[in-house]
Amino acid sequence: MDESDRLKLVQEQRENLVKEKKTLEKKMVSLAKRQDHLERARREEEAVLLVEKYAEQKVSDKDIWEEQQKAMRDAHKLQHQKDLAEKNRLSRMLADKAAFEKQVMEQRKEEFEAMKIEHAQRMAEEREQRKRDRAARKRAEEVKREQAEEQARLAEEEQQRMQEEMQAVKIQAVARGKRDRKAAQDKRQVVLDEQEASAATKIQAIRRGQMDRRGMRQPEPELAVGFRGLQTLSQSQSQRQS
Repeated sequence: MDESDRLKLVQEQRENLVKEKKTLEKKMVSLAKRQDHLERARREEEAVLLVEKYAEQKVSDKDIWEEQQKAMRDAHKLQHQKDLAEKNRLSRMLADKAAFEKQVMEQRKEEFEAMKIEHAQRMAEEREQRKRDRAARKRAEEVKREQAEEQARLAEEEQQRMQEEMQAVKIQAVARGKRDRKAAQDKRQVVLDEQEASAATKIQAIRRGQMDRRGMRQPEPELAVGFRGLQTLSQSQSQRQS
């Protein structure tokens, strides 16, 4: 197959496809028109049927409404008759009703008076209780205040006692220091006295030795020579011997 035949065959196929497409489009348009005609006819037929159905339903609803109205009137009439009978029956009880109402009102009045008296008594008891509570609170506050004052007084007295004790301890310490110093002074004085007595004894012994060496013994003088005298005498004796 040469090129011209092949192009010719392709052209024929395209033309066939175009023809088939146009034919299919015509069929679709024809089918749509036919469907539209059928739908329009169905609606027209349905409209007629709907009108007939509405008329039938209207008649049926009217019959039902009339039956309901009749039943309601009959029920109302029957209820009215029952109410009249009940009224006639109750009218014979009016006297008993009035007596019963009077009895109930009197009983409620008595109960109300009793409740009033009970309420007044309860209020009086509550007032008395509040007074007792206030007095108890006041007394408790007074006792608490008195206890606080007593504690403060005791604390102040204790503080004052401690201060006095501390002052007494200080005074005792000062007095003890003075006594200790005086005892130490007395002890030093005793030692000095003992040293002076010993020094005087030594001086007398030295003088007696000097007199014995000189051969002229004199009576011992009755005087106490101090420790300084002993030192002076010892120094002078050392100077003479040197």
